[in-house]
Amino acid sequence: MKYISFALLFLSSCEGRNTAKLNYSKEINRPTEILKIFKTTNYSFGRISTEVYDTIKSTQKNIDIYYFKKHFHRPYYLPNSLTSGHHKDTVITIWGNLKSTGLYDSNWTNTYTYDSLGHVANYAYSSCITCSSFAFNYIITYNSLGQVNTIKNTLGEQDSYVIHYSKTNDIKELNIYSSGELEASIAAIK
Repeated sequence: MKYISFALLFLSSCEGRNTAKLNYSKEINRPTEILKIFKTTNYSFGRISTEVYDTIKSTQKNIDIYYFKKHFHRPYYLPNSLTSGHHKDTVITIWGNLKSTGLYDSNWTNTYTYDSLGHVANYAYSSCITCSSFAFNYIITYNSLGQVNTIKNTLGEQDSYVIHYSKTNDIKELNIYSSGELEASIAAIK
């Protein structure tokens, strides 16, 4: 859909007279908003406890892992990018406070491990004694198309995510596990 906007500008000339000019902005192409319907099924002790339907209006065409993070906050911890052309076979550790590196009682690290293709294969947060968040260590596996297949935390409750794709390579279902038990399933309906 194209929109044309108008603005009326009042300008002063050098002689001090006020003149009015009509300023036409160029046509603006705005992305089309797409409605998507999702069904979230929550489980308790292996049985369905609730089912909720959500309608999401978004300009994002493809449904990837970041779509789920943005709209469902799952997975909660996720790096800003899962690929890097610069960091193949590399481990990067970033300290929370550069002035106190090595002091795990009051400082923390975020560590990213990249595989030979530049995919994040592992991301971890060390936490610290005074930190408000628990440590995590997520391992990511990818399918043959380079899409995220599973994300699994090896610490704490050991939450994990199993992702299923449609024929159009969009995520059609995200299954969320806690300590090996199915906790929730988020499925694209339309």
